[in-house]
Amino acid sequence: MGLGSIAYIFCLSVLIWLIVLPIRPETWSYKSVLTFVGLTSPLAWLYAIPVETFLPLPLAIEINIRFLAIVALWRVALYVQFLRKVGRLSGGVICVITFLPLTGIIVGLMVFNLEHAVFEIMAGLEIERTGQELIHDSVYQFIILLSIFSMLLLPLLLMAYIAICVVHRKALRRDAVNESFDKI
Repeated sequence: MGLGSIAYIFCLSVLIWLIVLPIRPETWSYKSVLTFVGLTSPLAWLYAIPVETFLPLPLAIEINIRFLAIVALWRVALYVQFLRKVGRLSGGVICVITFLPLTGIIVGLMVFNLEHAVFEIMAGLEIERTGQELIHDSVYQFIILLSIFSMLLLPLLLMAYIAICVVHRKALRRDAVNESFDKI
């Protein structure tokens, strides 16, 4: 019924909104984030195309994986533009805020050993009647490499995020003090 997709939009919006909130961009609101996430969702039709019905299964799996990659890269590129235009954030801050939730989600999936299952569901991969998975070892190796890279990168991104939040908080306090002196 699509309820999972609807829940995904709201949950991802809350996550993005909360991550950026401590930096306090001027025009940042949950409504704008929710609208953005909702508008990036329609491209998912690309990897919803049932290519396995009219192509040989190994080729269909490869095409589904490529569709998933295209959609994911498109969404990340839109997110970067959204942070730049709506959040009016600088390049370094955008980099940290872009990769923090991505690596966090990947590490979370890895901790619960769900990265393969989620990838298979999102890529529309089928399982043969014999129970053997029809995906190449190179794709699994990529998932493992991405998981390990994310696990190593996450602590660095968290430290950078905390530093960014502290710097922005100090700047807000300094601006508030300057406004107080200007009124006197």
